[in-house]
Amino acid sequence: MSYFDLIAALEPDDLAALRERLVERDYRRGVEMISYRDRSRSLLVLLTGYARVVIHGADGRMVDYHEAGPGAAFGEIAAIDGLARSASVVAATDVRAGLLRLEDFETLMARPGFSKAILLRLTGQVRSMIERIHEYSTMLVRDRLIRELLRMAADSGEGDAAVIGRPPTHFDLAARISSHREAVSREMSRLAKEGLVKREGRTLAIPSRERLEDEMTAPPEA
Repeated sequence: MSYFDLIAALEPDDLAALRERLVERDYRRGVEMISYRDRSRSLLVLLTGYARVVIHGADGRMVDYHEAGPGAAFGEIAAIDGLARSASVVAATDVRAGLLRLEDFETLMARPGFSKAILLRLTGQVRSMIERIHEYSTMLVRDRLIRELLRMAADSGEGDAAVIGRPPTHFDLAARISSHREAVSREMSRLAKEGLVKREGRTLAIPSRERLEDEMTAPPEA
């Protein structure tokens, strides 16, 4: 389960309490659902469709950080600390989302099950950030790329084979792993030649997650 997925983390009674407070809204693909530096404090819960979390660089460039699907929630950090939004959320497809107002969020936080789910989401984000800092500091581009592919494949279930249904562009992959597009394209070509990844239409197949993970300790041939 992704740490963005709030609905999957809730018990039935807490989920019912959440659903009765959501105000449903529709967003067209490409619409900014949450804006960077905005002062709003509501939460958004995805009911259908996919959305991208976008971070903003010092040069103004927007970088695709993560994509999430139905059940994901965004905005609890601003709801808790009252500061400006730290990222944008953009509809990657047509989306239906539920808006949870701040006062309703605070009411739900009094429920132990709901507050625990929020805490687990926040600790998941902290762990993910620590992992990325470690990767940026200690891993080669190839290993960072493999780790990111395995992260994206985690939503494909428990089997060894996996399919990434909405793979990001090489540019966005490079931004996620603190590299550049040319290096990512080169390493993706190597992984494809070795049979570790395979393009299938608009999806990216990983025949064996175990084999791909094993490659993190095996340097590529010159």
